[in-house]
Amino acid sequence: MMGRFAMQPLRLAGCVIPDPQGRLLMLHRRTASLTQWEIPGGKLERDEEADAAARRELLEETGVEVHIERELGSTEFQQNGRCMVYTWFLASIPHGRPRPVEADVHDRCDFLGIDQLLDMPDALSPNVRKLIEELNTGRIIIAATTH
Repeated sequence: MMGRFAMQPLRLAGCVIPDPQGRLLMLHRRTASLTQWEIPGGKLERDEEADAAARRELLEETGVEVHIERELGSTEFQQNGRCMVYTWFLASIPHGRPRPVEADVHDRCDFLGIDQLLDMPDALSPNVRKLIEELNTGRIIIAATTH
């Protein structure tokens, strides 16, 4: 009976955006409750597709429109006592320069190398740690597809 009232997982989506050197676009969240490096993205709105949410969140958080190349995969993790289901998309920025738009939430926007990210696991969101694990095991490959 308890299961019927269990909270549904929170559905999230975001974009993995490599630069020409293979570094990944990361946002640094600095709020009263949380300080961590994150993949740009966020919650799906009601009846919103994951790729549409990823594009919308990127624009809201970084001020740039993105081109979604393909879905990379998804993961589940716990954060703040809640189950999160996150879908990653490989994306590119056709024009513009990403910057933190929501200054009260994010204070930095940088391209960081996988080695840099591996050196600071405690500064990464659970989602970024899962992505790094998937990249390191070869379950996810971010090499750009040819057009």
